[in-house]
Amino acid sequence: MERETRCLFQDAHNAGFYINGYTTKVNILGDKLLQGLRRVAEKQRDQMDAAALAESSKKIARAQRALQMLRKMVHLIAGLQVKSGAVMASPM
Repeated sequence: MERETRCLFQDAHNAGFYINGYTTKVNILGDKLLQGLRRVAEKQRDQMDAAALAESSKKIARAQRALQMLRKMVHLIAGLQVKSGAVMASPM
């Protein structure tokens, strides 16, 4: 009799846990699936953002090198023009 009462209590407890743990929550398994998908999507977005940032930093570095080269060329050309003007002002 004691064993049957214990088993009956355990059965009721397990049934109550099932009812409260699973059936009262709306779409518990779907919610967990959506949370997992959301985490995966956020991780993928972060990886893509990092890759885009790395690519844009490479483009910026190339643009800065090109700008430095252009500045050097402008400086050299400006120096040639000054020299050319000085020679024209006082020919030998």
